Amino acid sequence: MALAAPSRALMTARGLLMAMAVALMYSPPVVVALQVALLVTFLASSELRARFAAVCRQPMVIGMFAFYLMLVVAATYSIAPLPDAARMLNGWRKLLLLPAAAAVFDDPGAKLRIALLLVMATVIGALLSYGSLLSGIPLQSSDPIPGIVARNHATQGMLFAVGAFVAAALAQFGPFERRGRVLLTAAAVLLTTNVAFTTHGRSGYLVLMACALALAVFALRRPSARTRWVAVVMLAAVVAVLLGAPKAQQRVHQAVTEINTYSQLPDRTEVGIRVHFWKNTLEMIGQRPLLGVGTDGFLTAYRHQVADKTGVAATETSDPHNQFLKIAAEQGLIGLAVFLAFLLATAVLQRPDPVYRLLGLGVLFAWCASSMATSHFSTFAEGTFIYLWLGAMLSDPGSVRRRKT
Repeated sequence: MALAAPSRALMTARGLLMAMAVALMYSPPVVVALQVALLVTFLASSELRARFAAVCRQPMVIGMFAFYLMLVVAATYSIAPLPDAARMLNGWRKLLLLPAAAAVFDDPGAKLRIALLLVMATVIGALLSYGSLLSGIPLQSSDPIPGIVARNHATQGMLFAVGAFVAAALAQFGPFERRGRVLLTAAAVLLTTNVAFTTHGRSGYLVLMACALALAVFALRRPSARTRWVAVVMLAAVVAVLLGAPKAQQRVHQAVTEINTYSQLPDRTEVGIRVHFWKNTLEMIGQRPLLGVGTDGFLTAYRHQVADKTGVAATETSDPHNQFLKIAAEQGLIGLAVFLAFLLATAVLQRPDPVYRLLGLGVLFAWCASSMATSHFSTFAEGTFIYLWLGAMLSDPGSVRRRKT
């Protein structure tokens, strides 16, 4: 049996998801419009509905639905008003991008196309970023700093770091001849230097380091001595670039200083306040450890938690800036266990081709690392990207294929 050409519905769904991967860096309304169009496309196509049903047997999709079910259950006992809990559940709809992407990016060719699109989109963004930096003209009204072209500096740093990782991985392990490898290597260098010297988001630095480490570990397990040496050199180069970039040095030093002196600081600081959030949240979790305060109940519970505190420690928040603590606070340790099981199933049980497994797991590892100080599995842009990316990269090859005789 020969593989049939992709249907119009399949090509449309792939195009919408690819457009979404780019648009999330710049415009939430466009992303929402693309999500609506994607839903309509799936509902209108029996082929896409069948593909969606087929991927529901994959471990990562089962884990995703188990976690979403936990969110729904936690909404029923939430201390937040029901409309607020319902809005939070709607915000978590981004989880459904995982099975949607898995359903349509099930073959290596489609995976390669979306990976290359991400590299091209981030390279164009980096070139615009350098132009903005050199001219001193900001391009974003939401984050009006020269050099920032995405909707905010954190999103830009993280996505450009992923673009660098994808370019470097494909240069080493992708199906390309010498010219393609050279171009991809140049793209990786361009994006890496942009993250280090232009953006000031610490999440971008962390994602860059985590992805470089994932690439090095993957390469060190390969039989080729040359590949292993290249991996070590690339990891060392990333470390050297970050250590040599004044902006990166200053931002990291600032974070370390604020963490070490958080209890002595009279005013709220960007990182120091997070230590207060983490300590207060741990106390909150201890009061309702198993089931938590319910979906979207964090702000209400946190207000009560800090009511008798003074100074910076009394600052209210709806987000402790730690994804795992937030889940434990709202859905309890049971909910956190379900979420971790979902991530573990995604990391261990999905078996795409090795290079795409690297691209998926490297980004998953980076998101887990950055989510120790943020909530990037639930924020709009970063959350949308991670579920779309995991579905596209880690979907089992051939799990749903349209064939013809």
